[in-house]
Amino acid sequence: MSFFDRLYECGVLRPTGHINGCVPDVVDGMSIDNDFIKVLFVEDSDQYDTSPAAGREQLLFRLFTHLVVGGPLNQYDDYIAPYFDFTRALYKDLVTVAKDPVSKQIVVTSPVYSVAAVDGLAPLFPMPARSQNFLYVSINPTARVATVLYNAWAGD
Repeated sequence: MSFFDRLYECGVLRPTGHINGCVPDVVDGMSIDNDFIKVLFVEDSDQYDTSPAAGREQLLFRLFTHLVVGGPLNQYDDYIAPYFDFTRALYKDLVTVAKDPVSKQIVVTSPVYSVAAVDGLAPLFPMPARSQNFLYVSINPTARVATVLYNAWAGD
């Protein structure tokens, strides 16, 4: 969660949680109208390096990004709290945790896979070059249950 703290430090978010706006722009078909979206997707923005590359690969960050960007009919919120709250709830629904008996730390026990294609099946995503296409499969090893989270960008 240190990435989220850095958003306040670099001025993308105000202390109240309000997301700072910016001059509207369109990048790869995506509307960029606040500093927060710039941090996530515009590599030449001043604050893009707020999140290291390794952090961008974590499931929590990916879920957060998907929720913030939304879809073609998304109605953006001016405050960050609803995104934090829903990302946290979604993450808790996807992963399974347990207490490590040796270290006494809480650890994630469910592997989560990002699926881009399946051999022998039709394409999973109608518009394959979109960042909003995703298919995550989380496996609870204790209950032997798989949870699937899927979104296919259907158009602008």
